[in-house]
This record gives sequence, C-alpha cells and structure tokens, in this order.
Amino acid sequence: MFAEANTEASRSLNAQLLAGKVAGALPPDEQSLKFLLLYFDIVMDEHKRVENGLFPELRSRAGQRSLEIEALFAALLAEHAEIAGMWQRELRPRIQAMLNAPAGSTGVAHVDRERFAEFIELFRAHVDREERELMPFVRELLGTEDAPFCRPRCL
Repeated sequence: MFAEANTEASRSLNAQLLAGKVAGALPPDEQSLKFLLLYFDIVMDEHKRVENGLFPELRSRAGQRSLEIEALFAALLAEHAEIAGMWQRELRPRIQAMLNAPAGSTGVAHVDRERFAEFIELFRAHVDREERELMPFVRELLGTEDAPFCRPRCL
C-alpha cells in the first residue's frame, strides 16, 4: 500500500511499527524525524485513496454482502479519522516543532512517549484489521490484492 515509500528505511520502520518496537521511543535524530513525517503523511494520503478508490469498487461488487462490507467500511473510516486526528492535530505538529527547534535546545518541543505509543498501537491495530477483514473481501470481490488502490505494503 505504501509503494511511494518503498525504501530500505521505510521497510525497516514499517516492520518496527507493526511489531511495536518503536512505540514509546521516538528516534531523536533529524533523519528519523523527517522520515516519520514522510511516512505518516503517505499513510494519510493512502487512507484517502483507499476511501475514494477501493471502497467504492468493493461497494459496487458487494451484492448480498453489502451490509457486511458497509459495517466494515464504517469501522475503518472511524479508525482513519481517529488516526488522522491524532497525527494532524498532535503528533505531526510536535515532530515538526522538534525539527524546527534550534540545535542543542532541550525541552522546547517534544512528543509524549505514551501518546506516541498509543498512536502506534492504534495504527498497528488498524493495519491488522485491514489485513484480517478487508483483504479477504478484496481477494473475493476483486480477485487480487494488487488492485491499483491496494498495492502491497512494503515490509
């Protein structure tokens, strides 16, 4: 799903995020912080592509499974909104402030480790749900996981 960030660093961070190894410990170096901004900005864009591409396509092919699919879509859309809210209102601005802080400054900007761990856990649970509940519909109704709006994640 995140083909735009298909680099060794993204595969490594994605694997760490999904395994929970980053939760609670934001990497302090500038390159890692910039990567977090890029990575989760891509995630937010990808959610919109899924909502506007994959969901309508599945909806049009759902037939008798439409109620089941609509219930799943409602849950995933709520998760997208919660993830986006935490990212855009809290974490992204704080990470950006950390990058903008003068070199050597301490305490000017920080990300609460518990809040970041909560965000990572929310994201992991969402990805797990997509894999467990959404992807079977994709395989069944589209016949492939390689639809343009559902590219494989880079792990």
